Amino acid sequence: MLQNDPLSFFFSLPLQYIFVITGFFGITTHLLVISKTLSTLLLLIKNPAFIIGDLILLPLTVTLIALFYANVFDVVSLTSSGILPIAALIISISLTILFALRYKLVTILWLPQGVFFFLFLYSLFAFLMRGFIQLFFGNANTLHWGLWFGVIIAVIAHQALGYLYPKKLFT
Repeated sequence: MLQNDPLSFFFSLPLQYIFVITGFFGITTHLLVISKTLSTLLLLIKNPAFIIGDLILLPLTVTLIALFYANVFDVVSLTSSGILPIAALIISISLTILFALRYKLVTILWLPQGVFFFLFLYSLFAFLMRGFIQLFFGNANTLHWGLWFGVIIAVIAHQALGYLYPKKLFT
């Protein structure tokens, strides 16, 4: 399923490594941005959107994606097509640029956060497309459905936390 995917090496790592790497990369990119002010750091650490969303939900989402990939044994040939990674790449680049321009995140400190945002979006959109095809045209079981919807629920929960507890980072 991941033959033509540039992140196939990452998703083949043990699940606990995927969780830790995603959490570490996500957190350090935030800390780089807010490294200038201690008061902002303290506010961010107290923020549930950061603690629950970025420390737990984002790594959990990527781990669920990897678990889905690891448990697909009868792969639908379309999921290995080179067109899906290209489509996910176009969508992810477009959304990353729109996000950066909308929030004026164009300083050098935001570059690592932009890379993380892009990689997460790419992983998410490539998974949603592959997963949808695999679920509806392959031999999907309850685990596959649960993982696919688990990813969607985790992303919605992360977004909801961001609306309930906005992160105010300085550019």
